[in-house]
Amino acid sequence: GLLWQLVFLQPMVCQQWCALLLFIAASVAKSVDHLGGRGTQPDDVAVLLLQGTIGCVASIACEKFLRSAAMDIDRFNLWLNLWGIVAILGVQLVLEGPRAMYQHTLTPAAFRQLAADP
Repeated sequence: GLLWQLVFLQPMVCQQWCALLLFIAASVAKSVDHLGGRGTQPDDVAVLLLQGTIGCVASIACEKFLRSAAMDIDRFNLWLNLWGIVAILGVQLVLEGPRAMYQHTLTPAAFRQLAADP
């Protein structure tokens, strides 16, 4: 909320702050559910905070770009998703190598798994 106000020079109203706090509470509750029975460790909380911060900054940066660029939303979404795929494939290439990337994306087994995904 504070980052939004700094970037757009617009104060948030009470309803927006309440909605933001509800989203934060729901996100934390959902994330804690994924931790299972092992309890909440300080590292887990740090990762949750880092993920939330990255998501917040990315969301506001996209909004700022959309307001300043002469690009329609469909084209922006296309570029955003294409660069997301490139980033995911790049990370997979670095972490698992080209053979694993091929096995996970281009083999008939990978296409069958994709077709079976609801």
